[in-house]
Amino acid sequence: MGVRQFSFAAQSVSSAAFPLLAPAGTAGAPSFSFAAHSNSGIYDGGTGALVFSIVGTPEVTIQTDLVQFQSDNASISMGAAADVRLWRDAAAVLALKNGATVQTLRVYSSTTSSKYASLTHTGSVAVLSDTTSGVRIGATSGNVGFYGTAPVALQTGVAATATAVRAVLINLGLCT
Repeated sequence: MGVRQFSFAAQSVSSAAFPLLAPAGTAGAPSFSFAAHSNSGIYDGGTGALVFSIVGTPEVTIQTDLVQFQSDNASISMGAAADVRLWRDAAAVLALKNGATVQTLRVYSSTTSSKYASLTHTGSVAVLSDTTSGVRIGATSGNVGFYGTAPVALQTGVAATATAVRAVLINLGLCT
């Protein structure tokens, strides 16, 4: 079996042996770049790291156990409509936001479970809910409430009897 080669269609024919090995490169002169943007491309960031640079600045580093977006204003868009976006809002703060679209964050108990806690904010009401118990915690205009399937109006003048406490526990889904 001979040496694998490729050739360029040009005035003269060149060939090279495989594997093709490029120099390590730098952010300003990446090993793999483009004629129109020679300072944007991919270079070797050291042992086990590939770095993508854009206009001479390292922006994304990929390692075996890490993908790092190096910009403090980085975001990740997901979905064909890019309707889900994760942002670095501040130091150690991850945000889920996208314009005027209501966003919901779900935290599952395991990768195979259908049970999760969700956090939703509509712009005026924030709701934390749990699929297991059905309990919801809602907040709007400075009011906070605990409820089952739907918010319950503030009860005033109600005596704290055993029947009233049981009714509250039923509404919260904590008993039947």
